[in-house]
Parts: sequence; C-alpha cells; structure tokens
Amino acid sequence: MNRETLKCLSLTQPWATLVVTGVKLIETRRWRTDWRGILLAIHAAKAFPAQARLLCTQEPFCAALSAYCGVNDIAELPLGAVIGATRLDDCKPTKDLVGVVSKTERAFGDFTVGRFGWVLKDAMRLAEPIKVRGRLSLWDLPEYIEGQVLDQWERAHAS
Repeated sequence: MNRETLKCLSLTQPWATLVVTGVKLIETRRWRTDWRGILLAIHAAKAFPAQARLLCTQEPFCAALSAYCGVNDIAELPLGAVIGATRLDDCKPTKDLVGVVSKTERAFGDFTVGRFGWVLKDAMRLAEPIKVRGRLSLWDLPEYIEGQVLDQWERAHAS
C-alpha cells in the first residue's frame, strides 16, 4: 500500500468506536468524496461533547457499545488517538440510502437530504490506541503511525 492511499478521518466518540468495530457501516457527511477502495485510519477526536456523551446512555448506542464494542462505561472510550481502520467502499447521497439501511444505522448517522453516506467495510480496531492530534477533513497520518496501522491491518486481513 502506498502513502497516498492511507488517509485518516477524525470522528467524535461514540461514532469512532462504532465504526472501527464494524457496528456503524455508513459515516454520514456534509461533503462527498471521490475516494473509493482506500483504507481509512479512524481517529477518535479529543473532544467529547456533552450531547455525544448523553447519546451513549440512550438506545441504540448504549446496547451497541456494550454488546458489540465491549464498552460499558464511556470513560473506556479512547480520545485523541487513532483507534482503528476501515475501507471506504463507496459514497452515495443519503437519499439513496435511507430506504435500505437499518433503523439502527439511521440512528447512528444524519441521513437528511443533501448529505452523503460513506459506505464502509472491513473494519478493524487497533490493539492499542495511538495518541495523535486529529484534523478536519481527510488527513495523512505521520509515517510512524501509518506503519503501525498498516502492520495491524495486514495481520488482521492476512487470511
């Protein structure tokens, strides 16, 4: 994999953890991307707003975090770190996705008209979060972090 193919996307918790555990399969954004088939490192933003913390206590977030992510206390959610990776498979207008995604998936995103759904697959959580400062939009990881993510990705997908 070359340097240009590995990008990083910062997400607020709990969405970052839901993505790297494969529970959240569509990341909704105000902007579209032409990237397809690339590996995205997922960074858990340092900020954890009160509204996002509150969502962790409500359904379907609470059950998903506990049952699928092994998180029973929001203090367990890593912040300010790369926590995993996923593949960006496609990008579609949300209007094309609303009728085909589950009720739970709709609860995890903003599927209002005019937004875009980044369709994700092959999620992987890192064994240990890697502390790094995040950025807006898609950004390149420092090389030392990129190598760690790629090593774990290749081991996880070596079958």
